[in-house]
Amino acid sequence: MELRSLLQKPDVRVLITGDSLSYNAYSYDPEPRWNAADCGAGLGSWPFALRDRIFAADPQFRPGGALAFSCPAVDGLGIDPPVPCAAAFGGRVRTLLPQGDVSFPVPVRGGRIVLTLQRRTDAPAVFNVLVDGEPAAADVCTQGDPAEHAGFGLMQLCLPCRPDAAEHVVSLTDVRGKAPRITVAGVGARAPQVFLTGRGGAPVRFFLDEFEDRIARCAPDLLLLCLGANDRLRIAPEQLRLDLHELFDRLAARLPACRTLFLLPPHSHDPADPDRDVTPYTSLLAAEVYDRVTERTCAAHGVGTFRLSSLFDDRDPALWRHDNIHLNRAGNAVAADALSSRLGLPVPGGRA
Repeated sequence: MELRSLLQKPDVRVLITGDSLSYNAYSYDPEPRWNAADCGAGLGSWPFALRDRIFAADPQFRPGGALAFSCPAVDGLGIDPPVPCAAAFGGRVRTLLPQGDVSFPVPVRGGRIVLTLQRRTDAPAVFNVLVDGEPAAADVCTQGDPAEHAGFGLMQLCLPCRPDAAEHVVSLTDVRGKAPRITVAGVGARAPQVFLTGRGGAPVRFFLDEFEDRIARCAPDLLLLCLGANDRLRIAPEQLRLDLHELFDRLAARLPACRTLFLLPPHSHDPADPDRDVTPYTSLLAAEVYDRVTERTCAAHGVGTFRLSSLFDDRDPALWRHDNIHLNRAGNAVAADALSSRLGLPVPGGRA
């Protein structure tokens, strides 16, 4: 199945993982974040942008900020969040301040409504859900886990509805909690799940050791794996080849239906001395050796590849790099657009 068709599945599961490049908090968050789950859910880097575009690929998706509610509401989370960029979908969420039952129209056709919320640790709520006056969910709890995006991770409710109606009324009833707030991130007809389990500083071997927790538990249909930058600093190309073979063999055995796209890291050379091969820099020549080993190994396992470095070959590193390897905001925008095109996702403004 083509990747574009795969991402059209109504319940597609996508995993984006790897080293710190797989979440790339740099330029968005001044604090070092060792795990993707430590970052705000609305980070603007390329993996979070891809997640948002996977949701936006549903033609019926509407962000929470585009909906009208029967109670007072504020844009965003309505608080000073514990981490930067905590509000999902670029902040286009809406936080309800319920004083009783809440209702809102949802223009979704088909047999279900997928309501995406953001969990909360500061003011979680418990409530029931009606769709067009009929019970759809009971005792929904929005309590957040501080280990998942500072407690503001996404959650989804799949609500049955009449398939012949063009619009429905969703009601949140019997709202409970201490000054509860309900953050609506969006509604749609599809229920994509995008997992971000990257770990800063991780080589390929780390994901063999942490395979169950970082990969297998997510049961992805599509895996975007961004690795190699740390391997080329620490191990020989032959060891990288062996580690990749072992990882791909395990993927084939445990997740045989999963499609994998391996993202090779961007350049990490010293612009003033491209032949310099001293940590934290990797010379262009040395990086090419590792890249070719990676591509040959991927090809042997039927794994697709994408060279992030190819996006920046003719660009001054100062224009796209935050430091010796990580992308700045401009670099993230280029990567997000290029990967969106590769995956058949919408690119805002038709950028290529």
